[in-house]
Amino acid sequence: MSTPTNFGKPAYEWQIDVAEAIVLGLNSILIAGTSHGKTIPYILALQHDRTKTKTLLVISPLKVLQEDQAARFEKVGIRAAAVNGDTWRNKPLQEVNLILHFKKRPEMLFKHEELCQFAREHKIFRNALTGVIDEAHCISQWSGDFRPLYGVLEKVHLWLPPGTPLLPASATLHRAALADIALKLLIDTDESFMLNLGNDWSNICTSVHELRNAADYEALLPHVNMQASSPDELTKTIVFMNFVRPSQKVCRLLRKQLPPELHDTVDFLLMVTKNKRRVMREFRDGKIRILITTEAAGMGANIPDIKVGIQFGVPTSLAVLKQRLGRIGQDPSIRAKAIVLIEQSTFKEIKKRKNTCKKKKGADTNDTSVDPSVRAWILMHKCERDLSDEYFDNPTNRKLLSRLAGFIHVTMEDVLQMELLWALALEHGRDVLDLLKIVDDDHKRSKKEAKEEKRRETVRKREEKKRRVDKENQSIATVPKVRLLFSFSYQV
Repeated sequence: MSTPTNFGKPAYEWQIDVAEAIVLGLNSILIAGTSHGKTIPYILALQHDRTKTKTLLVISPLKVLQEDQAARFEKVGIRAAAVNGDTWRNKPLQEVNLILHFKKRPEMLFKHEELCQFAREHKIFRNALTGVIDEAHCISQWSGDFRPLYGVLEKVHLWLPPGTPLLPASATLHRAALADIALKLLIDTDESFMLNLGNDWSNICTSVHELRNAADYEALLPHVNMQASSPDELTKTIVFMNFVRPSQKVCRLLRKQLPPELHDTVDFLLMVTKNKRRVMREFRDGKIRILITTEAAGMGANIPDIKVGIQFGVPTSLAVLKQRLGRIGQDPSIRAKAIVLIEQSTFKEIKKRKNTCKKKKGADTNDTSVDPSVRAWILMHKCERDLSDEYFDNPTNRKLLSRLAGFIHVTMEDVLQMELLWALALEHGRDVLDLLKIVDDDHKRSKKEAKEEKRRETVRKREEKKRRVDKENQSIATVPKVRLLFSFSYQV
């Protein structure tokens, strides 16, 4: 399968593999971090269709994300229509060959009579190449009482011709969620193509800080440049809150602390679609520098230059936390910071109590309700990346990095012979080696000085011990000797 040139760069090998699986009619499951290029495989598969009759059905939970993807598809020459409650009567589906269905709830798939009738009769669905489930973790995460129709998405098979493959894609699928999604979508994992690229970002540095309580909004202030006098002095930041009302309070607090001329650089997302479009556009363009949002609103934030991500409060799961923090540092050339602010009570170890009395009604249950994986991650008894790798079954790419870290590179020839080349090695490799030589020389000098200090300390202790022994021997030598004389007489 040839790689199209209108993407601006060649496709990765894994993208071609997924596209080939779609063309072969295999159900596929794709796990890759935010901005890895999960959209490319099914566009490649669609462009591989020489008959130009195949179509694509994409189901996704957000209208904002829908519009962003539709615009990108149009740029590469694929006609796209965003189908949801706002656009259904305004978009002539007969004129497009790619259907994007983005909706917070998939009611239109199963409850909209006109669309169901259209699906049964029109060639758009009969010629579907595949059905893509974007942000597939929502199937497991939202399919309870919150949005129950996400639990019956297997009915999407009724829309598509028999044997049409499905492609659920997400950045965060742990084992339980993966099994749940396969069950709900009727995918046999033994007969499907699965690709897990992991969700680790090496350019994101994570730290955890305490909150006095759940309303300690002022704990955000040290992580924002409150002395800023212009928008450029405010680092592009996204703040994730667990609820909408605290988002508004945080927005008011930050605006109050900043100069009046910077008030417009701080904003929060409302659930109103028109507001979300405006705010996301201004945040992407840089007019808004600090965005306060919730998980659902932030899911569509595909913005590469966000340098700081702040999670305020305990997330419901480790998957939610990784989804949120994965929105920052999407440009691998920047160093991003992930800051997690957690209530003090979360750090306390839960002690088992004897069941001597019934629990009082309305008692605080925050500590015991924290997801175990989140608690383990927050307490960080071991490497945060190791915990995430175990939880999400991430591939062990970092073992290669650890092995490479043990190599000694003195010249550029050493660098070029590496199994994994440094980023920008050809442009800045010599400068980096010069800096590393200074660091190495300082380390060797410090190590030598420490060794010499240890030797001197050993000599000093040995001399002290010798003096102490000599003194003890001298004391023994000065004790006067006593002679005992005995006389015996014998009488005959």
